[in-house]
Amino acid sequence: MPRSNSKDLTLPQFSASGSYRSMGEKTGERFKKMFRAQLADAKSRFSSGATGWEKATSAAAAHLPYSEEYTPDYLEFARGYAEGAGARFEDLYLLLSEDEKAQCTDILVNQDCTADGHTYSAHTEDWRPASRDFVALINLRPKTGPSFSFVTHSGIEWITGMNSAGLSVTGNSLYQNDTRLGTPKMMVAPKILMAKDMSGAIAAAIDPTKGSSYNFNIAHKSGEILCVEASATDYAILYPTDGFLVHANFHVDSKMQRYETAFG
Repeated sequence: MPRSNSKDLTLPQFSASGSYRSMGEKTGERFKKMFRAQLADAKSRFSSGATGWEKATSAAAAHLPYSEEYTPDYLEFARGYAEGAGARFEDLYLLLSEDEKAQCTDILVNQDCTADGHTYSAHTEDWRPASRDFVALINLRPKTGPSFSFVTHSGIEWITGMNSAGLSVTGNSLYQNDTRLGTPKMMVAPKILMAKDMSGAIAAAIDPTKGSSYNFNIAHKSGEILCVEASATDYAILYPTDGFLVHANFHVDSKMQRYETAFG
């Protein structure tokens, strides 16, 4: 995104607790104006392409059964959000299924190279300029499992965050040749945020039902850091060198480079 002045960096914040359905309803109600603007922006992009919005929503629906199996809690949040925002769930699900052409970069460092011995995770959200108006910070406390905080577009696209179990996740786009029918990659970060430990986070990132994937950068408060460089059908785990990891928008692992397709 273009460089902003300090006033632009103040993010709307919101907190909710309860069931995933009720938290979704509350979040949708709070951000319905922002969501409508995001939806209008998305529809304007589709209007100039070969695939119309309604045709795209029908195509996206084919991925829904995979999402239901992979992360039913997040789907409950999404349905509650649609109700709270007064929106069609089909429109919301298409936003969550839409591919993106972003250029985010992520950095992980731990006690092996930090002066204070702490672990840090950094993410640049390099997306369309219009998306700057949709960014918010959300804090959720579900009835069961870890609570978590995340940066989001309109409260529905969970981009990057951390949870009370000491895990954090960020992600950056990869361009791959093995995309298929399956769980949209936007669903994976929420599943990681619901994890209780590093093994659960990795399992969420390498789930075989994915239809595509980001590179997921995962850190734990213990200092463990790694990247799950995944595609729809394969993955590699990258470990730090001298206490740091950096990842952008191309495959680093030699095995994964066969899935590389044209950038953007």
